[in-house]
Amino acid sequence: MERQSQMRKQFETQITGKAMLDPVFRSRLLKNPKEVVEIETGIRLPADLNITALEEHANEVYLVLPVKEIPETAEELTEADLSRVEGGGLNRIMSDGWTCAESGWF
Repeated sequence: MERQSQMRKQFETQITGKAMLDPVFRSRLLKNPKEVVEIETGIRLPADLNITALEEHANEVYLVLPVKEIPETAEELTEADLSRVEGGGLNRIMSDGWTCAESGWF
């Protein structure tokens, strides 16, 4: 579970970093975050998965609390998934065709 959390943080860091540098990407991400994530990762996300992108302003901060319980449908990463993502960073994860939806971490 800790590895999944680290991978999600890497993913979020990459996406938010790109949004900070690319105003067109940022605008697209705010308008349709799920579509943009699917395009960026090459992964078709489950239809019932919702993604919300919010933009903080100078006088507001969003505090996002984690899920209280892990759904029973979430799966652990397989050894094959772990070997694909191990030590290569997010760009390698995405270029190797690893799918976060199949692994249940997203």
